[in-house]
Amino acid sequence: MTTLVSLDDAKRHGLIRFFTGEPCKHGHVAERYVKGNRCVECDRVWRSPNQPNAPKAVRVPRAPVMASASASHGFSEPKAWPWDGGVRREPVLDMDHNPPRVVRQVGWRCCMKCAKPFFSDDVKALRICDGCKGASTANLG
Repeated sequence: MTTLVSLDDAKRHGLIRFFTGEPCKHGHVAERYVKGNRCVECDRVWRSPNQPNAPKAVRVPRAPVMASASASHGFSEPKAWPWDGGVRREPVLDMDHNPPRVVRQVGWRCCMKCAKPFFSDDVKALRICDGCKGASTANLG
């Protein structure tokens, strides 16, 4: 049987968990963590690999990095890979810095105008495919 310990007493004594005897919002009568006030049972259920909404680790194979003309100078850009739903991002490295610095991220995006997928050379800046970009500049003139 667990002894009743208030949150203030647990903090004062440097404990990790406390127990008030009251159920959490999901109905568990269990200890709670001092940090974050989370129910221990809710945390265990959430971390369980059998839960349908539990986060799952997805391992995506990395594309080989294309070396520049000189392995120690210039930019190191990954080769384009097949459409993956726009999930994967790969860094473009500036090899002139020590250690190499990430300049931008490349990957698949969906065009904001036509919703077709395209491989973006900068996933944060390029959000419209080349076809739509050319069509929009033609309408301006």
